[in-house]
Amino acid sequence: MVKRTECLSPVKSEEGLGSLPFYVVSGSFYLRMDEGCYVPAEISLLKFSFKTGIIREFHAIVEPFLPVSYRRLAMQHSQATHNLLPKDVTDREEMKLVSRSPTEVANLIKNFLSEDYDKCRPLYTLHSEVEQVQQMLHSMTGEDKLKVYSLDMLFQHIHSVLIKKIPLHVSTDVINESLWEYHVGIACKWHIDNEQDSVRYCTMSCVKRWVFLMCRHIGMVLAFGVVPEEGKHYPVEEPVVSTVVNLPLLMQNLNMPNDMSSRIPSAIPTPSPMTQEATWVKLWNCIFF
Repeated sequence: MVKRTECLSPVKSEEGLGSLPFYVVSGSFYLRMDEGCYVPAEISLLKFSFKTGIIREFHAIVEPFLPVSYRRLAMQHSQATHNLLPKDVTDREEMKLVSRSPTEVANLIKNFLSEDYDKCRPLYTLHSEVEQVQQMLHSMTGEDKLKVYSLDMLFQHIHSVLIKKIPLHVSTDVINESLWEYHVGIACKWHIDNEQDSVRYCTMSCVKRWVFLMCRHIGMVLAFGVVPEEGKHYPVEEPVVSTVVNLPLLMQNLNMPNDMSSRIPSAIPTPSPMTQEATWVKLWNCIFF
């Protein structure tokens, strides 16, 4: 169980809440085994502060090491969520090019966190996923230096200090809003290129959405005097692509006559004068008689 005092202790830093850096982590898994162990599939980390927004980001796909007897269950879970488990030989060869062993991922995480790894800087994830992320990080690094705490409780405290007190379930609802689940460009490259339908399960998409949603609900200008920056505090807007069509030229190229109105039947037939007169008589009788 996450202790409230442990979760909130980093907020008391003298650096100031707006400038204080936080690490947000999300981890997905191929399988939860009977022993309660999670086989890691994908891991993403963000370093951010409310004033600066997203500072650095890390993403890695972990090679699937699965017992044969669990493969069917793992495939069912994969197809229902992140779709990272290869379905055939071709997928398997492509996945080898982008995935890394758990040991490699652990070393990359240590390099990403740098001196903060030795300082045991806390990481934050969804309240409901603290246990699984903690277990996956421990299984890859073989150490207990990385401590994972509730992002929901962190946001609850920050919102209560800056704006007004909110219960934990409200904080959870805010962070889990479906806004931007399929926004272009916030997922990892693999999900964008291969599994568009699964981008909302991408761990990179998750950590970015959580940060963006917290910034959105805090109100950066009033809380910190910071104008939100695109890509740092909210997603990069999708460019609107418009096309100007030269209709006469298009119709000419298609060998169509310029006046198509005579060939297009009216969807609503025009009533005859007699029909119109009868309709008005009926309406008049309904109103006055």
